[in-house]
Amino acid sequence: MSITGTTELALRGSAAAALEGRLDVLVLGDLYDAAGAAVYHDTGSLDPTEIRELVRLVRATSGPILELAAGSGRLTLPLLGLRRSLTAVELSADMAAILRTEGATARGGDLLEVVEADMSDFDLGRTFGVVALGASSIALLDPAGRQGLYACVRRHLAPGGVFLLSVAHTLETDGGTCDDTYDVQGRSGRAYRMHQFWQPGEAHRTVCVYPLDGDLPTSPVCLSTPRVMERDVVLAELVAAGFTLRAEHPVAGPGTVVRDVFLEVTA
Repeated sequence: MSITGTTELALRGSAAAALEGRLDVLVLGDLYDAAGAAVYHDTGSLDPTEIRELVRLVRATSGPILELAAGSGRLTLPLLGLRRSLTAVELSADMAAILRTEGATARGGDLLEVVEADMSDFDLGRTFGVVALGASSIALLDPAGRQGLYACVRRHLAPGGVFLLSVAHTLETDGGTCDDTYDVQGRSGRAYRMHQFWQPGEAHRTVCVYPLDGDLPTSPVCLSTPRVMERDVVLAELVAAGFTLRAEHPVAGPGTVVRDVFLEVTA
């Protein structure tokens, strides 16, 4: 079993402390596998982060929409409200299946096409007025993957098209460890606890999600270790790949470890 961004499966910081004494019986899993996809969808469905900003930015563009790393549709479904053709690319078959189910009954669902593909290596044979990559999902890619992504986006952007991508900018920490803990309620009504841990200088941050009710040994404790991708690094890569920065758009959010910003670039 692999964990996104690295192969290490480990609880850290407040997550390890909260689950101390049960580490040998916990069911640890990837946030993007079959069990994790259900948790991801349940916890993310009510999360408003980036939605308002992305819908506003996409509304200002024209033409068909391409969303990359669409997941189970947290950003996709609100974008369908714009009533424009929308193609959603998602690598995880489990996530894509959830998105197809949700899209089938959503307003504008008749305009949705879900494609199972790698955002760093795909060819849809057509161009789009806007390409969107939200949820700081660029952190899921290694350097080679990011170069593949940039090439794919350039190939799929229509003349005058816009690429919108969010980057999780690390906040100032006075050199100390960042360790966020917060509780969320899933769309199902189930309560979850989320931990986000990062030490300055580390290449990855650790995200842990688990239910607060039920029997933990039989409930999934889901982990992800996305790369820490600073805004300056991503922007430098974009410029080197032939993109031009048009604007930056901060995203409202409560996090003390990272804060998202949308980069708006053209090719």
